[in-house]
Amino acid sequence: MSLSPVALVTGSGKKRLGRHVAAALAERGYNVVVHYHTSAAEAVEAAAAFRRQGVEALALQADLGDEAAVRRLFQATLDHFGRLDVFVHCAGLWGKGRLEEVSAADVRRHFEVNVLSTFLCAREAGLAMVRQPEGGCIITFGDWAVVRPYLHYAAYF
Repeated sequence: MSLSPVALVTGSGKKRLGRHVAAALAERGYNVVVHYHTSAAEAVEAAAAFRRQGVEALALQADLGDEAAVRRLFQATLDHFGRLDVFVHCAGLWGKGRLEEVSAADVRRHFEVNVLSTFLCAREAGLAMVRQPEGGCIITFGDWAVVRPYLHYAAYF
């Protein structure tokens, strides 16, 4: 088992914020869990790129709106690496839709991914980290749309 620190970054499969965060951590010697929901090919590609940099990397799929899936994601991380030092929550859903077009299901899904998943993931990360003598660090990213909504993104918050 590697003594290098371990980071799990949600939303790091696609080439967006999460991927850049994961890349920065890999460059600094962190072993990285690349989380994805639907971007399997990109996540596998990212993990392979990080391994070429000399760190361990693992691509894991999870629907972060599903409590059991979140638990499995964190358990798989701990099973593989034996620890979790940094958790960075970058996953988010950003679906365009005018108010008159948005359904309750759209709002519910945005809530699950953008709000509930933050709690579910931070809880699992925190529970893992308190069992480690050195603890850990939890970082969550948000969007200023919570105070200044975007036009035509009625379900996004």
